[in-house]
Amino acid sequence: MNIRNKEFIGRWFHNKDADKGEKLWQELDKAERQRIQDLVKNPLRLALLCSTWQGSDKGLPETKAGLYQQFVEEFYKWKENGNQKAIAALVELIGKPQLNNYTRRRAAISLKEIGSGNQKAIDALVELIGNPQLDDDTRSQAADSLEKIMLEEQMPSVVTVLKDYLSPETYKNDFKRFDNCYKVIWKCAQSMPYPVFYQAWHQQEKVKDGE
Repeated sequence: MNIRNKEFIGRWFHNKDADKGEKLWQELDKAERQRIQDLVKNPLRLALLCSTWQGSDKGLPETKAGLYQQFVEEFYKWKENGNQKAIAALVELIGKPQLNNYTRRRAAISLKEIGSGNQKAIDALVELIGNPQLDDDTRSQAADSLEKIMLEEQMPSVVTVLKDYLSPETYKNDFKRFDNCYKVIWKCAQSMPYPVFYQAWHQQEKVKDGE
């Protein structure tokens, strides 16, 4: 089974539920669980599976239909209550430098589904957009997800970070990143009062410790 899935499960159950996480891994690693293994290559589905497994002693269902039913029930719980643990796991997954672009895109899509208004999710997506090592499709997906989950009160900080990519140099050397940033900032400009947008545009990004 995918080693990244094992790492994800380990991070999810890293405290007192470590034994439960190991049991989930052992169950998934069985040859007869190939269909479920294929389903949970999607990070959101894997997070749903971990959450379902953690809160129940029923074990894995025998059919894909049964698994999807569990996912639907768990997802609605997340929509109602928010699931900070799932978001944190996806954010951590996105930040892994060895992660392939496909999995990173899937994680960004998952954040679009459950990360509305979550500052950690927003910060992670902003970082993806600005990462020159990623492919265009991944950065475009990060921009799309960011547009969907950021709230108006979070837009000023997004504008402050991304505005510096709207430069002649970026336009010439990395037009796709320029275009992604432009679309996000345009979304912010349409939603924010002009004085707030003006202030965010002229605000300097804070330098992080150690930089």
